[in-house]
Amino acid sequence: MARHYPMSSFPNGWYAVSAVSELERGKVLAVRVLGRDLVAFRTESGVISVLDAHCPHQGAHLGHGGIVKGETIECPFHKWCFDAAGKCHAIPYTKCMPKTKKTEIRAYPTLVRQGMILVYYAHDNSAPTWEVPQFEEDTKGNWSEISFAEMTMKAHIYELAENGFDVAHFQPVHGSEENSIELDKKQPFGPELLFSLNLVYPGNGIGRFGKKVGVHVSWRFSGLGIFDNHVTLRDYPMELRQYFFFTPLDEERVRIQVGLRINEDKIKLPQPFRYLVVKMIEKQNIKIMLQNFEQDRPIWENKVFREHPILCEGDGPIGHLRTWMKQFFPQNFISKQSQEVTTEARI
Repeated sequence: MARHYPMSSFPNGWYAVSAVSELERGKVLAVRVLGRDLVAFRTESGVISVLDAHCPHQGAHLGHGGIVKGETIECPFHKWCFDAAGKCHAIPYTKCMPKTKKTEIRAYPTLVRQGMILVYYAHDNSAPTWEVPQFEEDTKGNWSEISFAEMTMKAHIYELAENGFDVAHFQPVHGSEENSIELDKKQPFGPELLFSLNLVYPGNGIGRFGKKVGVHVSWRFSGLGIFDNHVTLRDYPMELRQYFFFTPLDEERVRIQVGLRINEDKIKLPQPFRYLVVKMIEKQNIKIMLQNFEQDRPIWENKVFREHPILCEGDGPIGHLRTWMKQFFPQNFISKQSQEVTTEARI
């Protein structure tokens, strides 16, 4: 990885490969993420599968000319067929099927969350030991349909997680005030990390020109690829759910997909006025989310990684976050000095 990142390029975890809506029944979707070529398809019975893209026979790309036949995907080169688990199901010109695992294609564990197809990546091909939560359970009431936007950033996925803990940059980069973070350091180091932010923003983004708006954001990190939060405003009846899908495309670029849902029950207006207000809030908040990333872009795309940051009081619990993130990387891949970041120098 460029810019001297000591960690593995791709941490273990769940990553979005495509939206379910992109997966037309009977079609094969070619995808390049995590530095590799993949194919996604949906069988006739509706099973979603994501496989490595190249046929083990003679290397044809299944996403360029391959088709879905029943419960299998057919290679365009010699018509070998593979099932959703990547096992060779049929070879049209032989009755003697090779009895070797070399005929199999790697299949990735999959989940669907908020209309996105997620795959589990592990550097050693191990099976997942955890799943991304069912976000729908957190949205009781009348919530809007999710709206998405996306962008690509030249950055390491490590930076995106650390950015959320770096409260000292919120004011100079994003213009918020009275920034603070609430973190229970006694929570067990599992795949999820929970914390809250308190911020004060100018009210222009919600039409409160000339006023300050207190914002409370409850965050949940599910590995380093899926973040979600619950946003409430201190003095205004608004409630949002935001979803962030971070997927490394290769060793230099991360695709950022952001989703937003609004609690319509909080908008005390009759239709069609409520619909119009929800759409206005939706458009403005997606614009703000993308704007926040754009404000970070020139920093992320030009910075270097510091294994031993010189942290001050008020920088946020960066050491705690880095210790939590270690679980997603191969053992001993981060240098010993970097693993000891919780004892970083403070001034």
